[in-house]
Amino acid sequence: MTRAQKLMAAGSLIAVYFLALTWRGLGAWFTGDDLTNIQFLHGFGQRPFAMLLVHCAVVITPEYRPLGGAVYRILYALFGLEPLPFRLFCYALLLLNLFLAGLFVFVLTGSRINALLAALIFAVHTSMGGLYFNTGTLYDILCFTFGVASLILYVHVRLNGAVLAGRRFILFLILYGLALDSKEMAIAWPALLISYELVFHRAAESRRGRFLPIATISVVAALYGLVKTQVPNQMSMTPAYVPHLSLPYMAEQLNHYYWLLLWNRPVQTIPLLVSLAALLALAIALRSRAMVFGLLFANLALLPLAVIPGRSGFALYIPYLGWALYAGTFLSLLISRLPARRDFAAAACFILLLGGLYIGQRNAAAHMGDDLIAQEKILRSIYDGVTAAKPDLAPGSRILIADDPFGPVNWTSLFLIRLAWHDATLWVDRPSQLNAAFDPADLSIYSAVVHAATSPVRVSPGVPLIREPETVVRVVPASVSRGGAVSVEAVGFPGCSLDVEYRMPDDELARSGLWKNWCTLDALGKCRASVDRDAERGIVQIRRIRPCGNTWHRANASFEILP
Repeated sequence: MTRAQKLMAAGSLIAVYFLALTWRGLGAWFTGDDLTNIQFLHGFGQRPFAMLLVHCAVVITPEYRPLGGAVYRILYALFGLEPLPFRLFCYALLLLNLFLAGLFVFVLTGSRINALLAALIFAVHTSMGGLYFNTGTLYDILCFTFGVASLILYVHVRLNGAVLAGRRFILFLILYGLALDSKEMAIAWPALLISYELVFHRAAESRRGRFLPIATISVVAALYGLVKTQVPNQMSMTPAYVPHLSLPYMAEQLNHYYWLLLWNRPVQTIPLLVSLAALLALAIALRSRAMVFGLLFANLALLPLAVIPGRSGFALYIPYLGWALYAGTFLSLLISRLPARRDFAAAACFILLLGGLYIGQRNAAAHMGDDLIAQEKILRSIYDGVTAAKPDLAPGSRILIADDPFGPVNWTSLFLIRLAWHDATLWVDRPSQLNAAFDPADLSIYSAVVHAATSPVRVSPGVPLIREPETVVRVVPASVSRGGAVSVEAVGFPGCSLDVEYRMPDDELARSGLWKNWCTLDALGKCRASVDRDAERGIVQIRRIRPCGNTWHRANASFEILP
């Protein structure tokens, strides 16, 4: 066999090994995170797609992971909530990333054996099951694709004795920007490049030429981190993304991730640090710069994770490349010291490693994704039920989820209904979130009632919004402070009390509500309605009124509640 044929055969075996352990992930459905990502975080039906592309180009933006958002929105626009295209896209990227991982190691070490062994080690880790079963890890996968591509370009240029300049410098910045657009993990890249320069080019000349790319992305990363943490956005306002800059906290998180890396084996700080020091000493003793860099890569890439609450194993995806580089280089060095023919020894090592990894992980691989099955089954059941029902829903219709298995305050049903019916103007009520405001004997406001706890899910259609009569409602003044009052006019219903359905479009969820007995009209069709002192501020759109508790009437009036 030629060298090219051997490489193709080895690469094919790695791909087969990867698919043999992970193929069930192709059949995974969506999770609540996916629905939140598409409809809420990335603004389906609420923010123009072009704005996501603008945020991708800007990079230093409070927008939540805009490149992942663009991918989500494109796939949803093309396929709706059909999960297979999403899964195929993720798997295509995972296979591409396997190639990039091998290419990165090859460019760094110049050894094909090293590259193949590292790619094989990197291919599957059963603690990272989310990568293979959860589309929500799309951000990590994209970050790896563009981040490692930028490293390959940088290392290739530097090992040829040049510095990044001109078009290659611009391409490097574009790739790095796309990595940041994908996930915050790429904020570690300046540290990775500094460690690379110290390990591989410590005595190199042209320090000024080396300084520019690293300085540039350091400034970009610093500004990016400042905006993400200080400007109000979905990340800065969520406790799960608030950095904790303390050494004990970081040590605790590192223990957590090494516990996952070691397949849930106990890890303590002091033994961990001693072990890392021993591995560094081994790399130095073997005079292997690739092993030293692999160790640094793995731990520097963990730093963005060490300052926030612990994630599942999928978060190890990028740091794991460093360990694959370390282990692959170590095995390659062992092979070079064996008395047997190098090609034979390399092939034997590759096959033995392939078999050992497969046998060692196949039992755990059979249970990857098990933690998502119950959630996916519920969501799929609701989706199948509501899409099969096809009720007559006008934009802005109100839906009731009469029963579902989610917690007291949960927006999953809202996002699922909007995406299932391709309408972001729909609003979903749940009895647990309405509390005392919910009257099970009065469902006239709903265009459909979904019984999600039944099997199969049952949908009862109500009166379509467009069939309701329309009336004129006026509200003055245009703005009112909390605790104040507005004057309401609805001609034709003297003496009637008014129930009012309203929306607050400036709210991040386009919040909706219902005021019962808001005020009682006098003989001229006018009344004074008070505004609660704890009312939510913003524009209030009155969409429907119900005089005297009879028929709902469409309306179009608004006023603003001031802080």
